[in-house]
Amino acid sequence: MTKNFHSDIIDVRGDDYSRGVTVGRLFRRAIRRAVRHADKNTAKTAILQRIATNIKNNFPYIHEEVRGRADGAGVAYLDFLGLACYELDDVKTEHCTTIMVNTKHHFFLAHNEDGDYHRNDVHLVQNFFTNGNQFYELACMGSLATNTIRVGHDFIYTTNYVGFADYNFDYLPRTLFMRVLAECKTVEELIATFRTTPLASATHVNLVDFKNKKMYSMEKALDKASIKEINGTYIHANHLIHEPLLGLRPPLHLERGNTHQRQYAADVLLNGRKDLTIAEAKDILTYYNTNDFNSVFCKMNCGNDCLTFGTYIFDPAHNANLIEIYCPANKQTSATSAFSNL
Repeated sequence: MTKNFHSDIIDVRGDDYSRGVTVGRLFRRAIRRAVRHADKNTAKTAILQRIATNIKNNFPYIHEEVRGRADGAGVAYLDFLGLACYELDDVKTEHCTTIMVNTKHHFFLAHNEDGDYHRNDVHLVQNFFTNGNQFYELACMGSLATNTIRVGHDFIYTTNYVGFADYNFDYLPRTLFMRVLAECKTVEELIATFRTTPLASATHVNLVDFKNKKMYSMEKALDKASIKEINGTYIHANHLIHEPLLGLRPPLHLERGNTHQRQYAADVLLNGRKDLTIAEAKDILTYYNTNDFNSVFCKMNCGNDCLTFGTYIFDPAHNANLIEIYCPANKQTSATSAFSNL
């Protein structure tokens, strides 16, 4: 794999607190660095205390995982929770793009993972929950389980950040919301939980049901949800696109960024077509403009070690075992069968 990732897959087992400690120790250096540089003020602390009370009373498994991550990293509970609740810092960096293809000739999901990750801030993890859930994910230092991708027995989902302005912190911030979805055992349970769990901001989940060969585009904004089955080719890049939620759509803040350019490239390529090949999807997702604002932002924060994106292609014809990672900083590409059948 590229030098920005560790090639070993790390097994994370035990109860919520124990798994939290394991991952907290794994990212101890990165978490402590982030906490030192985090913005702290009275208003932010008050919101974090509200969120902490909510999860302790209503989502004890999230409370235990946050407590474990904080203890594993050697930081205060609210300090780690603040890293996980990025809405408090109004994040405006580049984020992910997903392509799903469900046609007569192709059935696959391709996803990129954008973000200002430092070399040791990301690991491939295999989770073993005490409720029997077992899945692979890309773990990040400020996230909880399945904040990025979940690769399991019968289904896979990826998640995309959506820029949003009207936050409601009586609801769960996005990272904590995704942790609720990690508890789900079936596609049906996942969809029902997505519909009924309020979210503090907005997000988009791209779900592939391998067992029934179906794909779903799922959008959430506050207490509103929209779920559509995908037939044909679909691309999502960081903004609300479902008709029921368009009234909540904020101005797209990445209009000149890589994400916007990938959306545009896919729209042009799909003009009059319904299908994309894996090679075409990969070509779209590996668009990277080193001169764009978000790339400059990344370099300012991380230097030459910054990974601003990796591309993952999950193809059931190959047992969902192909993951390709492209690192624009050093123009390296690698592949691994890390996500083989569980």
